[in-house]
Order: sequence, then C-alpha cells, then structure tokens
Amino acid sequence: MSFNLSYGRKRGSVAALLLVFTISFCATHASAQPCPDEVWCISNVYPQVIDSAISHDGTMIAILGMTGPGAGAGISIRSAVDGTLLRTIDVPGLPRWIAWRPGTAHIACSYNTMGNSSEFFVKVWDAGTGAEVVTMTGFTHPSTAGVYSADGSKLATTEQSLFIRIFNADSGAEELLISGASMGGMPECLAFSPDGTQLATGHGAGFQPNTIKIWSVANGQALQTLQLGADAPSVNAVRYSPDGTKLAATNGSGRLVVWKTLDWSELTTFEAAQITGSVGGYDLAFAPDSDLIAWGVGPYPAATVFVRVSTGVTTAICNEAATSGLEFAPDGTWWLRGTDTSGDGACIYETP
Repeated sequence: MSFNLSYGRKRGSVAALLLVFTISFCATHASAQPCPDEVWCISNVYPQVIDSAISHDGTMIAILGMTGPGAGAGISIRSAVDGTLLRTIDVPGLPRWIAWRPGTAHIACSYNTMGNSSEFFVKVWDAGTGAEVVTMTGFTHPSTAGVYSADGSKLATTEQSLFIRIFNADSGAEELLISGASMGGMPECLAFSPDGTQLATGHGAGFQPNTIKIWSVANGQALQTLQLGADAPSVNAVRYSPDGTKLAATNGSGRLVVWKTLDWSELTTFEAAQITGSVGGYDLAFAPDSDLIAWGVGPYPAATVFVRVSTGVTTAICNEAATSGLEFAPDGTWWLRGTDTSGDGACIYETP
C-alpha cells in the first residue's frame, strides 16, 4: 500500500477506525486490538531490530539491527512512502541507537567493537550516498542514547557510566562533558529542549534512581531535578513537546508524567496498569500538536497507547508494542512503530 505524505490524506476505513476505543483513566483494563490504519509493515529486515527512526523531512525510515548472532550490524534506509529499500549501511560493531541530524540526510549510530578490548564510537553516515561523514570518539563505555539538537548543530550522548557528552555535529569535537555524582544515577535517555538551551536526562541505577535532570547546554550546570517515583529502577524515555512547554517521561513501572517547563509543576500522570494492565513503560513520542502522546507500554501485555495531555483521555490503540522506536512523522499524520520481536522490522500507521 502506498500513501501521500500530505495533510489532505484520507483517513482509514470505518471498519478500521472501529478498532480504536476510548477509555477513561480509571476504567477497567481494556482488551487491546491489532493496530488499525496500517500504511505499511516491513518484516524480517534483521534477525534482531534494535532501533528505528524517521528522517526530519519525513521521507525516509532507518531501521537498525543485528545481521546475525555474533555477526555484524546494519542500518536499512527505506522510503517512508512504501518501505522500498534505498540503501544499507554496514555498522562495524555492536550497535546501540540511531539518530537523524535535522536539515541533512546524515544518520548517527553508536556502536562498540567486539572482542576483549572493545572501543566505543558514534559514527555519522550520509544516508543518500553511504559515505562516512564524521566520527565521535573519547567514550570509555558504550553510548546508550543519543539525540541531535533541533538546529542540528550539536549531538548529545549518554554513556554506560556517569557521563553525558555533547559534540559539535560538524567537526565531531567534544564541546561539553557532564560527569560525577551530580547526576544521581546512570543516564539512560536524553532530550534537547526545542530551543537547544537545555538537555533533559533520565537516570537509572545510582543513589537517585528514577529521576530526570535538566542541564544547561551552555555550561553543564544542573538546573532542575524531577522525580518520576521510587518504585522503578530507571527512566526509560524523556521528551520535550515540540513547542517546548511540556516535558514527559516514562519509567519501568509503567508511569507517564508530564510537567510544565515554565515552573516544572506536574500537569498530569498516567499509570499503564490502570489503562491496559501493563507493568512497564519504555518509550514515548509527542505529536507535532504538543498535546497527543504515543506511549509504548508493557510487557504483559504490550501495547501502544495514545494519551491527550489536555483532556486526560487515553486511547489504547493496539496490542503491538513499539519496542525499538516510536515516532510521529513531521506533519503528524502518521507514526512509526519499530519492534524487535521475531518477524517484524517496522510499521507505519495513520495517526488516530
């Protein structure tokens, strides 16, 4: 099935839309359905899919995966229109994440060489030509997450230690290193504010687990600490809304909290256990309207849930989890679900 990436695109069939159901926050657990309004799904891209992402112009999808047990890895670049393979980029090691650089066709990937003396890198390729662009070095442990600033000038990474590094995206030079006990726990995920002045990081194991730290990008100073609860070991995802007025985070116990960035007061909280009966939250994404959130919850059961911050209404869309990437298209009309379960690679659906 093909589609047109325009605002005027028709919605799915009435039968498909009937699969969507709305429940209140305190309702009994709903029985999730298969994801409706599927545009396309690509299967068996890699034996194990690790991450997936949408290019910032919405024309390409990248799928990161392992090519086999103990073997290499690759990035499959595909057309967002119909999933057609455009290019495959070989990754020379064990990969962790991918991120598209805004305003370019460049894609960054974290990986470490395999063997007794592993080395750790973030390498950037041109998805159009397959050429290497720049390599970030200096890591002492694997980089577990990475994100570009909205203007594409900086790349921030977390490390499997108490390190956060910010690099110049053009030269690959390290511009800022945040380290030490001020983090409170190992950084697991991160997000730039839309204006690029702040960096939010979610933390796991340590003496302050399950916290979010807000940092100044200019000097690395800690500006704010937010608590997501004490009943889970780590924060699994953190995101700013596109308009910069909200920050959302989810954790391993299945809690989603949204704060106002003006004064860091809590706007709303959702519990996966009360919506789907799920026991965890592992990814989230804001739609361009800064109100709709796609939330990956699970397992037991795994589901993708959509929540409206302004109304508190939750819509459980499907029992197919987005375990390896969850994003909205730039125009908000469709969303990407990546999964590492057997037989899947990535799927695109119309936004409910």
